[in-house]
Amino acid sequence: MSERTHEIGVRLALGASSSDVRALVVREVIRVAIPGVALGMMGALAASQALRTLLFGVSTADPAIFAIAAAALGLAAVVAAEGPVRRATKVDPIIVLRSE
Repeated sequence: MSERTHEIGVRLALGASSSDVRALVVREVIRVAIPGVALGMMGALAASQALRTLLFGVSTADPAIFAIAAAALGLAAVVAAEGPVRRATKVDPIIVLRSE
């Protein structure tokens, strides 16, 4: 987000609201997080066969566990982006435009 502060400043100077910028960033985070979570789930499914002896009370391919894990990882990605987005939207657009 620090690399995109100028872009965000321009968007804010042109009239975008903070919620518009947040929505843009959340969409981009989700666009990156979904393939990452999908690849991670495929890796977890492959690794679960090797860890079969350590799993108690669940099958190695329990869809509920995988769905909960995917949702938790997606939520963590969105929450992790919130802090930098909040800092970037607090920047005064005039200061950002003058610095360029």
